[in-house]
Amino acid sequence: MNYIIKSYRFEYKKIAILFLIILVGFSIIKTFKITLIPQRFYYIDYTSPKPNFKLAYENTDKYFPNKKIVSWFPHLCYWYNLDEKEKCSYAININLIWNKNIDKKLIIQKNENYTDIEYINNLYEIKNINQYIFVLDDLTIKNAINKDLLNDIINNCNMIYKDVWDYEKSNFIWIWSCNQ
Repeated sequence: MNYIIKSYRFEYKKIAILFLIILVGFSIIKTFKITLIPQRFYYIDYTSPKPNFKLAYENTDKYFPNKKIVSWFPHLCYWYNLDEKEKCSYAININLIWNKNIDKKLIIQKNENYTDIEYINNLYEIKNINQYIFVLDDLTIKNAINKDLLNDIINNCNMIYKDVWDYEKSNFIWIWSCNQ
């Protein structure tokens, strides 16, 4: 009889500890607003850019399946082209922290840190440029380190896709194609 009572106490303690862990975990998740399940839409502050990258990359696959992509953020290119990472060919170097002093360090950087995709400095570095498309959003236009490269794209290439999500200036995304 004494053994049965001790075993019930042990089970009660396990259940009480498990309940406490769940309660503390739930409290932490709610307090710090931790997201465990990816959401379709995140409510971030109103000044953050929110272009529809998904739709832009879906359109690159649908209408330009054989073209390679040049993007400011190679991670997005990889994310939306998981089966064909070789489509993500070059990157445009931008300064996300808006610190003018860091531009010099970023200019000498040859490859993007995480994907190791090469940064381009001008359109002439790309051979067979008609096989490439450029995915640019408002953040790229505002923060590109190499403004000459952006001017070359805008002035010498054709805009083939434009999306304005929610009609906010920071939500623009364009796809450009060069036929030189």
